[in-house]
Amino acid sequence: MKHTLTVARALLKSAGGAVSLRSALTTLLLAPLAQLPAAADTTETGRFVRADGAGLTRAGAPFRAIGFNQPDLFSSVLLHEAEGRAKSFEAIADASRSGVRFLRFWASGFWPRDMKLYFADKPAYWARMDEVFRHAREKDVMLVPSLFWMSYLWSDLCDEPRSKIADPNSKTYQAMRTYATELVSRYKDDPNVLMWELGNEYFLSADLDASCIPKANGAGAKHLGTRPARTREDSLTTEALVAFRANMTAHLHAIDPNHLVSSGDSGPRPHSRSLRESFPKGVWKEDSLADHRASLRQGQARPLDVVSIHYYGNMDGSFPPDEKPSRVGGLSNQGLELLTEYARAATSAGMPLFVGELGQHAPFITEDPEARFARAAIDLLEKEGGDLIAIWAWHFPPHPKYTVSGSTYPALLKGVSEFNCRHAYGDSAQRPATGQQTR
Repeated sequence: MKHTLTVARALLKSAGGAVSLRSALTTLLLAPLAQLPAAADTTETGRFVRADGAGLTRAGAPFRAIGFNQPDLFSSVLLHEAEGRAKSFEAIADASRSGVRFLRFWASGFWPRDMKLYFADKPAYWARMDEVFRHAREKDVMLVPSLFWMSYLWSDLCDEPRSKIADPNSKTYQAMRTYATELVSRYKDDPNVLMWELGNEYFLSADLDASCIPKANGAGAKHLGTRPARTREDSLTTEALVAFRANMTAHLHAIDPNHLVSSGDSGPRPHSRSLRESFPKGVWKEDSLADHRASLRQGQARPLDVVSIHYYGNMDGSFPPDEKPSRVGGLSNQGLELLTEYARAATSAGMPLFVGELGQHAPFITEDPEARFARAAIDLLEKEGGDLIAIWAWHFPPHPKYTVSGSTYPALLKGVSEFNCRHAYGDSAQRPATGQQTR
């Protein structure tokens, strides 16, 4: 579940070249929005995904879909140009051929140094984003852009503690708001955007003392542009995260009434109540199911439009020998029983459920090519009313034990394509034959 840290480690190996972005950042970040050429007008009345109680609709018909995480879909184009375009555009084409309905990705750079073009030449930066959106639109592969995937990105850029993301008067929050406004305004009329996502797994950091891991998330790596060390001021409390989500979601809704907004969360930690009540001391006491449901509701309340969780597991809910077991109310957080509880909690809250990451863990899919857990989880979620599922991961070599392509794991891809044929194409004229290119 902790993919921010593992992705960071994978990308750290390939990072190079010192970058200094902080000079003149204050004026750049807080300046009026650049006059950028608008993206192509793709408005299609009724083609946006809507929330209808605990379900979703599109074009007046129930809508459910399975996609994949292709995390560096945009950043490959941003940073590696020709090579990155080839990689990302083939990933989109392969998704289309394979009946994959959408891709979830980080819609920015990952490290501060990755944002160099944004500050140097905004039109060029957004032109590269346009390429990704246009190519996905042409292949009928919907997108879930995660606006602020890496929780430290903007506070590192602004040389402030991470807690400043919850302070509307801070440089960090204002920079994030500016970026969100530019991105969302650009594509607010594009029905190929499935929904917007705020970030990735922020609540895994909730009520933890960040000073306990001073070099977390690349801290001290000058070539990445990060701050020297993490301190207690980088900690994010439940209260701060709830405030950040409410403020930013309200802002997105104000400028874009067409699209839903998700937190991008993995769900609360199995010890959420005791951590919240003991911060910064850090008492790790297992949640009861009732406490856990309450933490889920608190962290993902409206104005968010969907409940987001991430889930990794195996058929018997077991844990690897080197991993400490984690349970909620006696249920393993790697078994199907707790996934059932999450699905029912979303239904009870009257909100759609987005499983933003679904993956196999102990065994990985490389060790279980039939993907028994992933397929069983899909069957369970179809029965329990899960609306959106994004499997981890698509064309993503940094995670070789998880990555899938159209030429691998046919049993899993057959299940994905069949699910989408049943639920993701309300207009039969658009519905692809199983295993065929969608359009």
